[in-house]
Amino acid sequence: MQNYKVLIIDDQPQYLKALTDKLDIQRFDVIIKECGSSARDYLQSGEQVDIILLDLQLPDIYGVELIPLLRRYCQAPIIIISSLGDPSKMGEALNAGGFVYLKKDIDPEHDTEQAFRIDPSYGVAQIHQILKNTAPEKTTFSFINKIAYLNNTDLRLVEADYLILKFLHDNNNIPQYRRDILEKFKHLTGGNWNEDADYNLDIVSQRINIIRKKILDVESGYRPIATIQPQKYQFIGQL
Repeated sequence: MQNYKVLIIDDQPQYLKALTDKLDIQRFDVIIKECGSSARDYLQSGEQVDIILLDLQLPDIYGVELIPLLRRYCQAPIIIISSLGDPSKMGEALNAGGFVYLKKDIDPEHDTEQAFRIDPSYGVAQIHQILKNTAPEKTTFSFINKIAYLNNTDLRLVEADYLILKFLHDNNNIPQYRRDILEKFKHLTGGNWNEDADYNLDIVSQRINIIRKKILDVESGYRPIATIQPQKYQFIGQL
C-alpha cells in the first residue's frame, strides 16, 4: 500500500487527534502545523505532500488568505475543513483554490472522537477518494477543430472556454494572470470592457469554473487548473 503524506493545518487539538489517529491506522504520514506561517515555511523548504487539510480559523491568518501562499510551493489538493457553515465562506474558500469543503462540528466539552457530531471517518473516506481520483493513471487532452477532448471524450465547451483551456494547456505550468486572460479573450467572453469594472475579471473566474466542471464530468476528481493566487491560474503538468 502506498504511503501518502498529509499536511494538516489546524490549531484544535481534539480535532487533530481524532482525525490523525484514523489516518495513522491507514498508513498515512501525517504532518501537523498549527498556524499558517509554519505550514507555509514547511512547504517553502521544499517539502511536498499529497494532500492538505486546511482549517479556516487559524491563529495567525484567515485560511482563505493562506491558500495562495501555499499554492506558490505545492499543488496538492486542499480540503477545507471548518466549523464555519456559511455558504459564502464555503464559496470563497473554493474559489481561492480549495478542492472541497467539509464542515466539522465540535463539542468543546470533549477532547476525543466524541467531540464530533459527524464521525471523522467520513473525512478520512473523502481523503481516500480524492487521492484516488485526483491523479488518473493517464490523462490526455487534445484540441481538434475547436473541440477539446479529455481521454477522447468531448468536453462540450463553448468557443471561449475551448480557447481559454487550450491557452492554459499550451502554457503548461506557467501561471497566467486573470487580467491577461481577460484581455486575450474579452472579445469572446462578453461584458462591458471598462478597465475599472472589476466584475469583468470575475467573468474569467466563472469561465474557469465552468471548464473545471466539464473536466470533472469526464474525470471525477481531476482538477488540472490550479488557482495559484486569487489573480492567477495555472495548468498543472500532464500526468
